[in-house]
Amino acid sequence: AEASVKEQETQEFPGSVRGEVYLPTFSLDWNCAISVENGEASSPDILQLVSAHKQKRVDVAVLQTSASENMKGSRSFPPSYINFEKRLSALGWTDLPRVPTPGVWGLTFWDQCFYVDEVQYGSRISAIWSGVFPNIPQDFGAYLAQRGFSANMNLSSAPASKWRNAWCDVHSAYSHLHAGRDYFVSLNTNDFKGPAVAALGLRALTPTEAIALV
Repeated sequence: AEASVKEQETQEFPGSVRGEVYLPTFSLDWNCAISVENGEASSPDILQLVSAHKQKRVDVAVLQTSASENMKGSRSFPPSYINFEKRLSALGWTDLPRVPTPGVWGLTFWDQCFYVDEVQYGSRISAIWSGVFPNIPQDFGAYLAQRGFSANMNLSSAPASKWRNAWCDVHSAYSHLHAGRDYFVSLNTNDFKGPAVAALGLRALTPTEAIALV
């Protein structure tokens, strides 16, 4: 887990433009994957969106920040990036592009993240965090103090999962914006529709709203 935050150019996403036709781009947050894994009510719309990608009608990608989400059936941090890829393979999503995530020590995986300018990164992350989670401290130490947890609690432990979940949501939104993609697809769109986040240009859609655009 692990990389500090430095500087690198935004990645291009092959497939967003094919010939003279621009394809709208959609980024799936990890709740979309969980919905399909569990056969939830939103899964048919998500699967239709993925099918449209396979038909080359749209560009649908998964957010690489999701590799840092809790392990399946657990509240603990995954020990390896391969867990993420195995879950995508089980879904049949290995051909979907990966929206890269910024490297953050202790929360991302070597060779599976990119470097960004620290000033730009810090400013935008703070803006997203305050807009999406105003009641959860962005600083992990402050969160531990707020919750009455030990200051020595391990970041990857199960009790820290609520803070990590917030971290993942914020960094998923950041990654989507950094990549210049069109639509952020989530089951929790209300979290991403506040004025502070909208001002950054994030367009959050439910799976049903997203498939209506295809």
